[in-house]
Amino acid sequence: MSNTLKSWNETQKKLKSIIYTKTNINETRSIILIQHQLVHASEMVNLDYPTFEDELWTNLLEDDFRRIPNKSINSIAWHLWHSARIEDITVSFLIAKLPQVLETENFDKTLNIDFKDTGNSMGIEEMKILSAKINMEELRQYRIAVGKRTQEIIKSFTPEILNTKVSKDALEEIRVKGAVLKDANWLLDFWGNKKIA
Repeated sequence: MSNTLKSWNETQKKLKSIIYTKTNINETRSIILIQHQLVHASEMVNLDYPTFEDELWTNLLEDDFRRIPNKSINSIAWHLWHSARIEDITVSFLIAKLPQVLETENFDKTLNIDFKDTGNSMGIEEMKILSAKINMEELRQYRIAVGKRTQEIIKSFTPEILNTKVSKDALEEIRVKGAVLKDANWLLDFWGNKKIA
């Protein structure tokens, strides 16, 4: 996996150098698709080699998945939830203007938790609740579903889309829906200063 990580880092550098170049849009899309595949489970797109996420899930015990090492570090469950929520909100909603996978595929019910936000403002007690209650296999399936949606959206990227600024109206709707809570409003400000790329 160390060679894959080295290659991933080198490919990220290349992507940064071409992402705003209109003449390289096919290469840009291809790189984004591959890089994205490597941070999701291989079954998302039926890869025949292991990904970074596969390495995480291999031999992962449920106790380790739910454990919070100390008050300043989040559980593996939280990290997987958080990254899936961020991807679902930013790619599905902010970029593609589609409803979130969380809602359209009923994961808001099957995950066995009441949280719908990104988790950025969670305190230790909320962290304990999420880590203890979240359905481990449903979280894995949610990440796969979000990843599949993202792969389809990436295929539609054009130079114009990549150079578009995030919509203020969409950011406000995210706030109203509770996908980002008041204590994490800085995240909306952060996204509001970014282009899609």
